[in-house]
Amino acid sequence: FFFQAEDGIRDYKVTGVQTCALPISEPGEWYDLDVEIFDVCEKECEDGTVYIGAWVGNAGNLEAPAGIPVSLTAGPTGAVLDTQYTTDVIAPGDQGEALIFAVSAADLGSAKPTAKADYDGSGAGVVLECDETNNVYDWGHSVCN
Repeated sequence: FFFQAEDGIRDYKVTGVQTCALPISEPGEWYDLDVEIFDVCEKECEDGTVYIGAWVGNAGNLEAPAGIPVSLTAGPTGAVLDTQYTTDVIAPGDQGEALIFAVSAADLGSAKPTAKADYDGSGAGVVLECDETNNVYDWGHSVCN
């Protein structure tokens, strides 16, 4: 793929070799998942349960497949408390269905609830992403204390 520098064409679909022609690449296709905890319900902490809502977003330009694991952990480096899987595909620029986690307040302890997209605790994700650094979201403070 080339463009002609002298007439200002800058389009990845223009082909040919001419004077001052510089190669450019076709725009890539990629996955880029992120995750957000959208709510934490502490009303049943006294009964030993905390409810945490999270969803996966798709900032990439490919439709994300169903079956992406989302784990809730006790802090960013803590144990996996629960893992759920998305059931629907996620369109580019959209977010998936709400996942509601019911976890033991004692297991969470004083750690901040942390959601991890494309993570089931095994270290192997479902999709290869252009940015793996935005797959973790922590609530920012501990709950049920």
